Parts: sequence; structure tokens; C-alpha cells
Amino acid sequence: MKAKNKKRGFLSLEIILFLIVIAIMTPIAMELMKASQNSNKVKITKIRIKALNEAIERVFTENADYAQNNCYGWGDTACSSLTLTPTVKDINTLSFNTLDSLAIQTLIGVGCNISGTAPNYDVKCFDGYGKLMKFSGLNLHSKGSIFTTPYTNNYPQITIDTAHSAPAIISIAKSVNNAKTITAQKLNTIASGIRNYVRAKRIAELGNTCGTTNTATNPKGGLDSTDDAIVPYVWQLFSASSTTLCSGIEDTASNCGCTSMTNSNNWETNNAFCVIDSSTEMNRLLTNLGLGLRYRTDGFGNILTIVPLSNSTGGAVTCPPARPKPDYTGLSSIPKTRIGVKDSAGQWATYIDVFSE
Repeated sequence: MKAKNKKRGFLSLEIILFLIVIAIMTPIAMELMKASQNSNKVKITKIRIKALNEAIERVFTENADYAQNNCYGWGDTACSSLTLTPTVKDINTLSFNTLDSLAIQTLIGVGCNISGTAPNYDVKCFDGYGKLMKFSGLNLHSKGSIFTTPYTNNYPQITIDTAHSAPAIISIAKSVNNAKTITAQKLNTIASGIRNYVRAKRIAELGNTCGTTNTATNPKGGLDSTDDAIVPYVWQLFSASSTTLCSGIEDTASNCGCTSMTNSNNWETNNAFCVIDSSTEMNRLLTNLGLGLRYRTDGFGNILTIVPLSNSTGGAVTCPPARPKPDYTGLSSIPKTRIGVKDSAGQWATYIDVFSE
């Protein structure tokens, strides 16, 4: 009997110890479970923020590319409903304005709520705790507007606030800088085309001396070399027939002249071409340079502006210049050509100057 009682006492002690262990371990286990759940919620939050970042980057890249290929600036009908960045509709809603469905599918894939149809979507996203994310924006692009803030290093930025983490900031700086690089490449390509044209035109006209012959390389008329050197041939680049040589004798004493340039197709007389900022004008220039319509805009889809004969501040001078003729006195010096992008206030946001002398 004594042995039996001893065994019972041992079992009772085991139970007591077990209960003590349970009492100690339960809160620890609960804390571990809570920590695991919290970690999972943080992970979900990060996944959704990453998806937003990817979607915003994609919309920027795709919309910028679409605008360059299909629109003459953001005021063009085909692009007036699109934006490079989302806009903040309210504190919990981002509005995406894009024709790119993959960006929207990315957000649907991580559980964001999407409403609307292409190209206008409203997006609400929850963090891992089930709370709606809060949004605020800076330097964002709005419909139909010029987007030039990155040229002053004011980049678009979206801040995302969540329930249990520090605010996340999406800046898409890499995509923006890539668009700035594309702008620089376009400006330089157009500038190179203008320089090459002026050089070739001058060489052709220098060889086209005054005379009575009438061949392709030396048509009847022409100018003496002094006149050929000071004519601003860049202006003819904006005419419908940019390669027509000076011909038609005006001064019978020297057999010099360019009556062919009385035709506005050969020497444009329309003041509208003093500043190239319309689709018709830009299309003519790009056709004459052998460049595609993608060169109408910068890397952000803003229209390019070109002043064929500009002063130091980019304003048009002596426009239109007098056509080539004997004893040419159209300009005292040959102005530069400015190529760039103007902001909403009409100021140059970025530009380069082309010197033809």
C-alpha cells in the first residue's frame, strides 16, 4: 500500500509541474503566434506596396512611350485622358489613367480594389492589417497638362501611409531620368540634322555660281560666294521644298538672282514658321530632316518647340528673313536655332542652341 500511495503522489506532482509549464509557456506561445501573424501582415503590406511601385513605374513608361508614338503633346485628343503618373483622387484612392492593362492586373493580383474602365481606373489598396492605405502626392502629372517639373529636378512622388509601418515613398526616379535622357537624345538628333542640312545647303549654293547655264548643279542664276555665306539657309529647311537651289536671273549685269525663292514653297513667307510649335510645322521639319513623328515630343510626351532664327533668350528675330537675292542684306549676322521644351508659363524648361555659322 505504501508503494502504491507513493506512485499516486508522484503523478500528482507531475500534473502540477505540467500545469506550471503550461501556465508559463502559453503566453510565450501566444506572443510567438502574435509575432508570426504580425510578420505575415507586414509581409503582405510590403508586397502590396511593391506592386503599387511596379504599377506606377509601368504606367509612366508605357504612357510616355504611347504619347511619343501617337500624340502631338498631352493636349492631343488621343492622349488628353492619360497621365504619366497616378493622381490622388482622395486620401484612400489613386486614379490611374492608362491604356496599359498589365499595370492594373498587377494591382488586382495583390488584392487591390479596382473600379472604372480603360483608361480611367480608381484604385484602393489595403495593407496587411486590413486597413486602407492612405496616399498623398507631389509633382504629379494631370490630364492634358505639360509635364516639365523633372527638368528642375522636382520629381513626381507618391507617399503611402499604412496602419503599422513607416510611410513608403515611391519616386520612380529611374524612369524619369530615362525620359530626360531620351529628351537629350532627341534634341541632339534634331540639332545634328539641322547642322548637316545647313552645311550641305551652303556647299551646294557655293557651287551654284551666278551664270546663264541651267543644270541641276548650276541652275541659271545663283549668288556670288559672299551672299551664299550669309544667307540663313536654316530657314529654307522649314519650306516645303527644302533642297531647291537658287535660280532665276534678277541682276542681268552679273547674271545673279534667285527668283525661284519668290515661291513660298522654296522660301517660306508665313510668319507662323518663326516659332515651330504646331503639328503642321513640326511635321514639315521632320519630313525634311528624314526623322519620324516620334521626334515631335520630348521623352515625357511634351511638344518640342523650335525657333529657327532666335536671339540669346530664344525669341524669334528678323522673321521671316528676306529671301536670297543679289547683294543679300537679309541679316546682319546669322542667328542660332533653339530647340527645346517650354513649360506651362512659356519659359524654356530645357533646350539646346544650334549655331550654323
